Amino acid sequence: MRGWGAIAVVFAVVAGLGSPASAQTVADVQTRDNLIAAQEALLNVYRCRFGIDTEVVPGGCTDGAPNQPADEPGPFAGMPTGAAIAIRDKLVVEQEALLNVYRCRFGIDTEVVPGGCTDGAPVPQARIQATIQVPEQPPSGRCTHAIAEGPYHWEECAWDGLWENPEFNYSLSDQEAQELIEQIWGEVDVQGKPERPPTSSLVPAGSTCATATQGGIIIGCYQPDLHHIRRLDAFLKTLLHETAHALVAGALSVEACRAETDAHAYNVCTHNDVFRCVADHLYTRYAEIEEAGVCGTVTPAASAPDNRHSWDSDTTRDAFLAWVPAFTHTMSFPFDNSDAWLIVRCRYGDLDVFLSTQYGFLAGQFARNNRIPVLHAFLPRDYWSWDDQRRGDFLDDNGTWRDWWESADSQGAFLPDEDQVDFINEAVQPENPWIMLSVRNFDNSTFGTFLFETDNALHHIRPVTQQCGWTWS
Repeated sequence: MRGWGAIAVVFAVVAGLGSPASAQTVADVQTRDNLIAAQEALLNVYRCRFGIDTEVVPGGCTDGAPNQPADEPGPFAGMPTGAAIAIRDKLVVEQEALLNVYRCRFGIDTEVVPGGCTDGAPVPQARIQATIQVPEQPPSGRCTHAIAEGPYHWEECAWDGLWENPEFNYSLSDQEAQELIEQIWGEVDVQGKPERPPTSSLVPAGSTCATATQGGIIIGCYQPDLHHIRRLDAFLKTLLHETAHALVAGALSVEACRAETDAHAYNVCTHNDVFRCVADHLYTRYAEIEEAGVCGTVTPAASAPDNRHSWDSDTTRDAFLAWVPAFTHTMSFPFDNSDAWLIVRCRYGDLDVFLSTQYGFLAGQFARNNRIPVLHAFLPRDYWSWDDQRRGDFLDDNGTWRDWWESADSQGAFLPDEDQVDFINEAVQPENPWIMLSVRNFDNSTFGTFLFETDNALHHIRPVTQQCGWTWS
C-alpha cells in the first residue's frame, strides 16, 4: 500500500501540467492518460482492500486485491485539442477527490491529502482553482448580443447596474487591491499567465496610461513591460478590468481574427476571446454579477417564471397594446439571446399586428419593396410529439406564406391588413396553443423562426381590437 501511496504523490502535480489552452501535444494527452490509468488502479486497490464499491472493479476482488492487473493505456491516436486535455484534467481531479475520500475514511496515505483529514473526511479547500480557456462553442450569456455592436459594448452591458450598487461598487486601498490581485492570481489559470501577480498603484489624473475618456469614464491601464496596473480610481470595477488584461498578457487567441478587415466581422470573430472569458469569471466571482455571460464560467440563469412567455397588455399615451414574448427562436449568434415579441396594437384607430425583434436586421428593405417573406402557422397541442415528416407535412398543408411589411428600423415586420382578421381569430382559438413565424430575408436565407404561446391571448387582444372598432361575438 505504501508503494501505491508514493505513486499517489505524483497525482498532486496535475496542476503543474499546464492549462488546456496551452497543452496541445500528443505527449500532453498521453501523460494524462497514464495518470488516469494509475489513479484508477489505485482506486481499485483501495476498493478491494477495504471492501467498498467493489462492484466497479473489473474482474472483482479476491483476498482484498483486484483479480485483474491494472489496464495499461493505449497510445493516443486523436487530435491533441484543448477539449481533449480539459476532459482528462477534469477526470484526474475527480479521481483524486475520490482517492482522498478513501484515504481519510480508512486512514491510509493521509499525508498526501491536501489539507489533511478531519472526522474521516478531507478538509474542505477554500480556494477554487479555475482554468480559463477560449471556448469552442459560441457564448450564450445575457450580454452576448452586445459583442458585435462594438469593442466596449459587451463590458458596458455586463457591468450594467454596478455603479448604482454600493454593495459591490466599492473602493479599495492599495493594500486591499494588492491582496485581491494576489488572490485572483492564485485562483485563475490562463494560457500564458505570468508567474507572479502584477503590482498596482493609484495615479493622479492626467498621468500616462491612466486617463479619463472623452465621455468621462474612468479607466486604468495594465503595462506589460512593467507588469504593473495603473489606476486612476480605486474602484473594484477598474481593478478587475485591468487584472483581466494582466492575466491574458501572454495569450494570443485573438490572432486568428486579425485577418478580418471588416470591423463588425472582427468583433463577431473575437466573441470568445480569452480576455472576455477571464473578465466573465472575475465579474461573476468578485463583483457578484450573476450572469455576465460569454464563456460558461458564470452562474446559470434562474428558471424563468411561468408567466415569462404569457400575453400582457398596456395602454400608452397614443396606443393600446397586447404582446407576448417569443417562447423560443432560432436567430443565430450574436442575437441568439435577444428577445422578440408578437404585438397587436391599436394606434390612432389603426390596427397593426407585427413581429418586433430586440436585435438583428431583416434584409428585405429596398430589395422586395419593403416586404419580408413570412410563414405563419398555428400549431395543435400535440404537434411536438410528431416525427419530423409529419410536422413538415402539417406545415406544408397549413402554413401560410405572406410578404409582411418591413418595419422602418428593419427590426420587425407587419402583417398585411387583409390577413389580420383571420390571423387574430386563429390566434385566440384554444385548439391552437402555438403560433410559429418563420421569417426569411430577401435572398431566401433564414432570419429566424419564432414560437409564441397563445394561452390567455383573447383576454389581452380583445380590448385592443375593440378600441379599433372590432366587435366580438
